[in-house]
Amino acid sequence: MFCSNSTAMAPDERDRDEVSRTLKIHETTRSDGGLDPVFLVAQDGTLGIMSGAGSFTLPDGALAAVMARFGKPLERTERVILVAALDLGDGCVVRHVRHLARYDVIAHDYLVYEAAGEEPVCALATTVAGALDHLGRAVARGAS
Repeated sequence: MFCSNSTAMAPDERDRDEVSRTLKIHETTRSDGGLDPVFLVAQDGTLGIMSGAGSFTLPDGALAAVMARFGKPLERTERVILVAALDLGDGCVVRHVRHLARYDVIAHDYLVYEAAGEEPVCALATTVAGALDHLGRAVARGAS
């Protein structure tokens, strides 16, 4: 994994209110070629995923389970750029970081999950977004 401890930098203070509620983690392509952003939303102690396809509430522990499944420990030797962060409360934070490889022109977006007292793990943002969207849709189907 190409992630780094340099993600520990705090987001700009003037952006803290916006950062604390939503985090853009991915974009999907519509049939007309346009892009729909995919957001994680933290509101009133619950976490949800929102995109052009709809909004879904995620079950408790969904993000931690997805990151445990797909995440790897941070590699401290790589440099990344902090894009944004989402404070989940209880000492947990999700950071969206971008890695620009020295030999590749394509930026790779990762999510870094930092839980209190645990080693941070990172996973490809596309993978996490897809897994969380799947879980949100499955919960919504089961509730109806």
